[in-house]
Amino acid sequence: MNKHTHTAIICGNHINAHTVVRNLMNLGWTGRLVLVRHHGEPAGLAVCLNPEVEHWAVDIKTPADSCGGGRQ
Repeated sequence: MNKHTHTAIICGNHINAHTVVRNLMNLGWTGRLVLVRHHGEPAGLAVCLNPEVEHWAVDIKTPADSCGGGRQ
């Protein structure tokens, strides 16, 4: 059974993404955290400061390319 019941996906690669990660941790978030960045960018500050957080490099050009499909 998966130990994580919820996942927070944080889009970004820099200080704002790092701040979101740290705020969730400080609030006691127990679910999975995933940092998402554009595939053409190297791992940034958020990944460097949060090595315990999963990170993905993805090729998303429009909201329709995401798993949400750009729903409104």
